Amino acid sequence: MPGCGRRPSPPAVQALIRDGRDGEAHRLVAELADGIARRDAPAARAALLTCRALLTATDGPQTGAGGADALHAAATDAWAALERPYEAAYVREAWGLRLLAAGAAGGRTVLHEAIAAYQDIDAVWDVLRCQRGLREHGQVTVRRPGALGYGDHLSPRERAVARLASLGLSNREIARELVLSHRTVEHHVARALRKLGVSSRTEIGSQLGP
Repeated sequence: MPGCGRRPSPPAVQALIRDGRDGEAHRLVAELADGIARRDAPAARAALLTCRALLTATDGPQTGAGGADALHAAATDAWAALERPYEAAYVREAWGLRLLAAGAAGGRTVLHEAIAAYQDIDAVWDVLRCQRGLREHGQVTVRRPGALGYGDHLSPRERAVARLASLGLSNREIARELVLSHRTVEHHVARALRKLGVSSRTEIGSQLGP
């Protein structure tokens, strides 16, 4: 996941937490907060929200589930607003694993949401990492044939995007309708055109079938 130049990145903070170096993690996040104070830096602020969400794993009971939920949701929304689907999925993954580790309800669902988001952008290795996380927490995963690659066939999400494109919706309208980033929709449309063997959106409908 991209960091913030020389500023501490969420993966660096996560690595410190994983190594039990909570104090260093907190200092890094404080450094990031000071570094971007009063600056117009949306990506850095999204990274700061992500770091603070990650730190809830070190706070114990003083940060209730509601507060941790709110931080993770805010970080996800911040990345989505920047049309950075990978980073948004990263936050969902971290939160899903946190919930599973705590034995809290909803962890499996959140992690599956992260998997779906990674699949939307063809982040295969990230999908595999999430699936490994599920297995490590005793959650059985069933990998359907072709779940990570549909070859020359449209994936369910590509088909949904193509269907809306064939109806005349713009990429931004499709993004709002399916709650995706504009960039992700662009990728899906391009792949759909290639797989269907057509050169324009107006030709999609005749190739999709009923």
